[in-house]
Amino acid sequence: MQMRRFRVSLGVLLLTAGLAACGGGGGGLDDVTGGGDGGGSGDLYAAYDRIGPGMSLAQVESIVGYGHNNGEAHYADRDDYNWIEGKGTSNVSAMTVSFTGGGVNLKIVAGAKGTFTQAY
Repeated sequence: MQMRRFRVSLGVLLLTAGLAACGGGGGGLDDVTGGGDGGGSGDLYAAYDRIGPGMSLAQVESIVGYGHNNGEAHYADRDDYNWIEGKGTSNVSAMTVSFTGGGVNLKIVAGAKGTFTQAY
């Protein structure tokens, strides 16, 4: 069951990244953090490398440099938060971080540099 949920989360992440790469800047969450690129000036791949098991949402947002800006989903056993960078460009990347019991237990990043996943 957990593998199925992981695959669904990965599918949603990849679909989000793919759609963002195809679309322009109009609509959606463009203005959530003050930029049409979906957020701050950080690098989601660098943030992915620094995120570790058990970290809180506040710690992850501090590492990323801004709050989640591409939606969230809540399930009985976990909460997923999504970030996107480079929205509307060919250099789009998206990241999903899952929390169980308030701490990170899964992270996924996808974009031009490839797709990487780490479960704890």
